[in-house]
Amino acid sequence: MREDNLVGTELQHCRRELTEPGDHGEIYVNLANRLKLTGPNQVWVADITFGRLKCEFVYLAVVLDKFSRKVVGWNLARTLTARLPLGALEMALEGRPPGPGLVHHSDRGAQYAHAEYLSTLRNHGVIPSVSRPGSPCDNGNCERFFER
Repeated sequence: MREDNLVGTELQHCRRELTEPGDHGEIYVNLANRLKLTGPNQVWVADITFGRLKCEFVYLAVVLDKFSRKVVGWNLARTLTARLPLGALEMALEGRPPGPGLVHHSDRGAQYAHAEYLSTLRNHGVIPSVSRPGSPCDNGNCERFFER
């Protein structure tokens, strides 16, 4: 940097995510990788991706059954709001009503920490699970779905 007359700048600290201690009081652990799956509807994984169209972006939220790798819910929208993954979750819950002990795993995104999303999970007896901070591989099952 000195040879090229470049000056370094100090990085600003990133804003804490909503699922870190002290923000809302509830912390969810990563349960998805601890369970040995024996059939469908034991663990659902969720994630969001985007696609670029000619003049805009669209966002796709999916919920996959981790055992069968089948899409059980999805939602497509032009905006990235909490309503996007909630639509995918509602489709999954309607199409495959969960039995007791279903674990729902996602990354630490704000959409999954939204009160309405967590309330929907609780109302259906679904146990939330989230990836560890800075560990995108924890949600690798859903990430790989988007690569294909």
